[in-house]
Amino acid sequence: MNHFEAYKTADMYAVGLIIWEIAWRCSANSEPVNPFELPYFDRVSRDPSVEEMKQCVCTRKLRPTIPEFWRTDQVFLLLSTFRYKSMR
Repeated sequence: MNHFEAYKTADMYAVGLIIWEIAWRCSANSEPVNPFELPYFDRVSRDPSVEEMKQCVCTRKLRPTIPEFWRTDQVFLLLSTFRYKSMR
């Protein structure tokens, strides 16, 4: 992968994280709003090291958890699909 492609990939991954952070604090159909959390809050420690994040994201290829209702609401499903594709 050349440098430009690496930067482009990193930028798209960052967009996916931003979408997750915005959508995480939204609700649909009277669902309660989630409390603020950082992406990967349920997969790493509260103050993760670079190595812990590398293991989670790069080695294990995990992505931020999404609430179940994102799979049933059309808007959240669309956002989740875009987020998933941008974080491959």
